Amino acid sequence: MLVAGILVLRAKEPTVMTVNGHDVPLSEFQYLYLKNQQQTQLQPIDEYVEIFKLYKLKVNDALAMGLDTTKAFRDEYAQYRNELAQPYLTDSAYLEKLVKEAYDMYTVQVNPSHIMLSKSTNGAENRKVVNKLDSIRNLIVSGKMTFEEAAAQFSDDRGSKREGGKLGWTNNPQLPYKFLKAMYSQEPGQISEVVESPVAYHLIKIDGKHPHTGYLSASHIMKRFPRNATDEQKARAKEQIDSIYAVIVADPEKFEEMAVKFSGSSRRGGKLEPFPQGAYPQPFDSIAFALKDNEISKPLMSPFGWHIVKRFGKRPFESYNQMHNTLMAIVTNPRDVRANMIADNQLKSLGKEFGLKPMNKNLKVITDYIAANGMDSLFLQNITAQLGNKPLYTFKGGMLTVADLNQQLQKLVNTDPIFAAQEFNERLDNVLLHKLLPLKEAKLEAANADYRNLLHEFRDGSLLYEAGRQRVWDRAATDTAGLKKYFEDHRSDYKWKQPRAKGFLIQATNDSVANLIKARMAQLDPKEMLSTIRREFADEMQIDQVLASKGVSSMVDYLAFDGPEAKTSNSKYNTFWMSDLRVLDAPEELADVRGLVIADYQNYLMQQWEDELKEKYPVTVNTAVLRKVKK
Repeated sequence: MLVAGILVLRAKEPTVMTVNGHDVPLSEFQYLYLKNQQQTQLQPIDEYVEIFKLYKLKVNDALAMGLDTTKAFRDEYAQYRNELAQPYLTDSAYLEKLVKEAYDMYTVQVNPSHIMLSKSTNGAENRKVVNKLDSIRNLIVSGKMTFEEAAAQFSDDRGSKREGGKLGWTNNPQLPYKFLKAMYSQEPGQISEVVESPVAYHLIKIDGKHPHTGYLSASHIMKRFPRNATDEQKARAKEQIDSIYAVIVADPEKFEEMAVKFSGSSRRGGKLEPFPQGAYPQPFDSIAFALKDNEISKPLMSPFGWHIVKRFGKRPFESYNQMHNTLMAIVTNPRDVRANMIADNQLKSLGKEFGLKPMNKNLKVITDYIAANGMDSLFLQNITAQLGNKPLYTFKGGMLTVADLNQQLQKLVNTDPIFAAQEFNERLDNVLLHKLLPLKEAKLEAANADYRNLLHEFRDGSLLYEAGRQRVWDRAATDTAGLKKYFEDHRSDYKWKQPRAKGFLIQATNDSVANLIKARMAQLDPKEMLSTIRREFADEMQIDQVLASKGVSSMVDYLAFDGPEAKTSNSKYNTFWMSDLRVLDAPEELADVRGLVIADYQNYLMQQWEDELKEKYPVTVNTAVLRKVKK
């Protein structure tokens, strides 16, 4: 097989059968046979061979119909192929390493502060932002400002700057990766170098770390006072909390009642969401964790007010297995920098496999241009003029030129040489990866039987469905003449165990309206009757075409089968009757059994198709190979 200039060789497999010149390898037959045995009762292999022959004949016919060349099929197949290949193409050990790293960070609570300056879309402006943060860091390190003062003065994070940059205790795995790495690698009191996140640059200081000890369930009663409360306001809140505490000491069962009645946290009886150590300010945090289960604290003061805390219990933080899927989704999210790291690792592996070689002389033309000009508005034009179709990289089966980068670099301008070089390399690596992945996929199909079998099963199943839809199911539903003829030819096959009443069941508001409807119906052509009556008497009647055996409708039973007197199905109407009533022992027309006829007609068309295929396409079974499967 020749794919993108690479000859992919696969060891010759034994052929279990040949269908119209197409060999079916033993591995594919065994895969489908064994899968079939898992889904149904054990089937003798000789019986399955006959089913498999028909399966392959239909697929072969779908190919002859050109169904594999339609855009819809090619798009669906390409998407499936890409999704199926991903687990085989990804370095699972590297991926697991990133997930384990994320979990290890998750097991530690950190108390960070930061100073944040927002990014812009302009590389030169971002360079100024980085330089400004470097200057702020020098002011802090030299002792000219505290971190808290600098955060209050310079940070763009409005939420934290009022608190001196404090973010509070956290182990949130969804924080930007570089921020997490800096946060967990620092010791308390250290100031980080400038850290980049997707939307900003940061300086980070850590005020504390401790192991994650689990989640505490607790309730509290709070008498709140303002942030800048006076001593008098704090004392008034203290008097209120003391009186509440006295009631609780006398009867601890009244805790929830007092929380609902008096507390600023009355919702849910003062119950808090389970929280880790460090989630609340001191001394609330340490006292809550120090309590025994079901113990109630004495009144304590926090920056927000006076509290009484009741502890219920503590559960451990999530295990690695419990967090695995969540963390896997985080590290592989395309917006996470770790997704780029996974792609870089993949490119490195593919580059080694396919002999990826940089053409340093040609690449230097680009790096020199970026160092002098960044990526200006003439970058792509000038580089193309200098390099033409000269390769930037070569690999087994192809090469990469400037032309391959056109789509990635169109309208891209970044005049800062450092940022421009970084952006160019990211785009270059992305294009290289998408050049090498199809080669790996083609090689994968030849080398990996599991992947190949799943891929072929999807392809054949899709083609088989589409061929069946066109040859059988759609035709059976839409071939009016064919359906009618089939019914007439097989009329005797359709019988009822019980007679059925057929006609129009009409309900009307009163007898006067009923007489008007009957007179109007006598004037109308049967083909127009239903729609005309519904239109002209829309608010005064209901008419339904009925085909029903005894017991289905009390009104029909009364009118057609001598049943007991019945009432209308809707209280809006007080009279009913049937027009054109007939009691039939057997269907009189196709419409009476249309669903059954369509199903039978489908079976008829399927049998016709299968008989045609057996005549049209030759099939040869290799009995010697088949015996191996039996063993």
